[in-house]
Amino acid sequence: MVEDNPNQKELEKMAVFCNKYNHIFLYKNDYIQRMIAKYMKMASLKIDGYISDNNESVNDELQIISFDKLKMEYKKSKVGIIVSSGKDEDVLQLKKYGFKHIFVVDEWNRRTIPYKMTPRSKENFWVEVNLADHCNLNCQCCDHFSPIAEPTFLNFDQYVKDLKRLSDLTDNKIGLIKLQGGEPLLNTKLIDYIRVTREIFPNAFICVFTAGLLLKKWGNDENNNLWKAVKDYEIEIRWTHYPIPLKFDEIRKTVENYGIEWWETPPPFEKGARVWFFSEIGALQYKGEKHSVKHPFWTNGGVAPFRWISCYQFNESIVLRDGRIYTCPMIPYVHFFNEYFKCNLEVKEEDSIDIYKVESYEEIAEFCTRRVSFCSYCAVHHRYSRPWKQSEHTIEEWTENPPFFGDSLNTFVLFWGDKATLLKLGIESLKNNGIKETWLKTKKVIFK
Repeated sequence: MVEDNPNQKELEKMAVFCNKYNHIFLYKNDYIQRMIAKYMKMASLKIDGYISDNNESVNDELQIISFDKLKMEYKKSKVGIIVSSGKDEDVLQLKKYGFKHIFVVDEWNRRTIPYKMTPRSKENFWVEVNLADHCNLNCQCCDHFSPIAEPTFLNFDQYVKDLKRLSDLTDNKIGLIKLQGGEPLLNTKLIDYIRVTREIFPNAFICVFTAGLLLKKWGNDENNNLWKAVKDYEIEIRWTHYPIPLKFDEIRKTVENYGIEWWETPPPFEKGARVWFFSEIGALQYKGEKHSVKHPFWTNGGVAPFRWISCYQFNESIVLRDGRIYTCPMIPYVHFFNEYFKCNLEVKEEDSIDIYKVESYEEIAEFCTRRVSFCSYCAVHHRYSRPWKQSEHTIEEWTENPPFFGDSLNTFVLFWGDKATLLKLGIESLKNNGIKETWLKTKKVIFK
């Protein structure tokens, strides 16, 4: 779920801890520890190995060391130990052996880091596809950049080819296929896309996302009727409620006349013909004012590597486009942002994976757990929601100016309360460069 993201503040604390000591070890080498180690390596955090009497190989090239060997080969004052078992007795045991520098992973991150780092099974693999890149609603901060996208439709023949390849790789067991946009109902071949998706994946859960402006039109077309296709191919329509005038009751009556279920609470996560009318994609139980989420770019990059795992799109909003899989929608569609604002956020070949070059589904699933180079542009720690409105097509909707000291923990500053208590991490590097004061928000801070 999009709510299952590691807590940024706890990640910052762990990153600070790793920077303090010459050597960092994870206590134990069970599955949770292995997934946290996998994250730490991708996040460029220091990690030497595991402390365990279990010498079973974990295939990640990290050493496994016993307590006795650790005490003999390393100075305790230079070793930091991360405990992620959730057991107080493990901390007590470490202290008994004389180790004082201990970081305890909190319960939330102990669950969510392994969740994000675990490759998805075929049955739990979700893939989304833009049938149209542009839209007729013009929402601010759209993470598909639809308000500034040139009218573009997905190539049908390429889509069919790609689906057949995915079917071969997954043994026809894919969990969820999301047909979206932009606004997918702008694509006049919508029902052809629905039909072929169901033909190639007869058991998959398939849904179409829409803002609903064109539902009445599609429902009145006798030769190309959307509601008949929903019924025949067992498709879910996910209709997002925006503050715009639409004849909801009239459309609902049409839906029910076709024998299609109408839901305003989360329906069963399974194949079936239904309409789900909801307020927020990222908060499924929420009902109320529609919001937009700002996903700010730092256009020159520089976001610290440890932050990416908190992205709610990472290993969730997996995109299929022209024979390639992307770990989030911002990467394949950022070219619209670049073209409109004359920017150059670089997308490298390694930011996606070619489904025709892989030998197995497992390669794709493992790729979707990786941090890619494009993540350095995304300030996931500064994302926030604001009331929905239409886009003004300004670059501010998608960007922010990074702090002058960047996102390096060597020059990271935190503030609490009115007295602006200062935690300084390697701040001497600023002072040595002649910097004597700075501002964060409205508070002036003087380095002493």
